[in-house]
Amino acid sequence: MAKINSQIQRFHSSVDAFYIAFHSTFVGTYDSDNDPHESNLNDHFEIESSNPADTIPVATFLRNEQLPDEIIKKQYFYVCTFELAFPIGEIKDFTDLDELDKWSKGPKIKKTCHLLFEIRWNRWENNDNKVWMRLALYACEDASSHQEAAEWMLNELTTKGNEMYDADYFKKGTLDVLI
Repeated sequence: MAKINSQIQRFHSSVDAFYIAFHSTFVGTYDSDNDPHESNLNDHFEIESSNPADTIPVATFLRNEQLPDEIIKKQYFYVCTFELAFPIGEIKDFTDLDELDKWSKGPKIKKTCHLLFEIRWNRWENNDNKVWMRLALYACEDASSHQEAAEWMLNELTTKGNEMYDADYFKKGTLDVLI
């Protein structure tokens, strides 16, 4: 991997980043039979085909250690961008709805951020027939490219871990970096 840009910062929430990148919301009743981030087919290609257009594959991981009743398959890691828009200006009174409305409709600063996500096999046999799932792993700000963001986030994930994996997880298999 190349030298890591020290200006890159972790985005506050990989889950928020995931829902921004995939234009998903929590509005309405959740329909588990039509979850766009899960697939009951035997390979990951169906779910991969609905990745954002600018998505690039950045790594694969195959764990060596198998637990009882577990099926192990390769995990696929990707990076895509998502855009944030911040209104310019100051709010003097957050209780003034007219002021808030005017502020939110005014000029904005746009910022491009990056999301690291994976498509992985739901590892347990009792998985309600949902076998492949897409999950958020890490997000960052201030990277100049997909590659720079991918290198930074993969480094953070494999050395520090995240909410889903501790850093030792990646010592139990082979991480193949594709970028």
